Amino acid sequence: MSDINCPYCNAELEICHDDGYGYSEEEIYDQECSYCGKIFTFTTTIYVYHEAKQAPCQNGEEHNLKSIKGYPEEFYIGKQRCVWCGEIVIDTEANNEAMKKYWDRMEKK
Repeated sequence: MSDINCPYCNAELEICHDDGYGYSEEEIYDQECSYCGKIFTFTTTIYVYHEAKQAPCQNGEEHNLKSIKGYPEEFYIGKQRCVWCGEIVIDTEANNEAMKKYWDRMEKK
């Protein structure tokens, strides 16, 4: 996938972003086309995209909780995340019990 096309020969080119080169929106940068050898300039525009989603739990409804999965499993027992707002809810008693069993098992190895 190319970053830019040469304005002279239309070749697809990659911008070398070493040390952050080419990322400032307030600068004009030079680039030499590796195909035709001509030097051209380019500017950078960074787009930010926001996507809105409903979060009923932020408006009085209950959280829509789903269990969090991970490894080792014991670390995630009793942990759930709301699919609407991202809040994590932990059943500390269940999680503490699972963690105690896990560490007891690790000490026996």
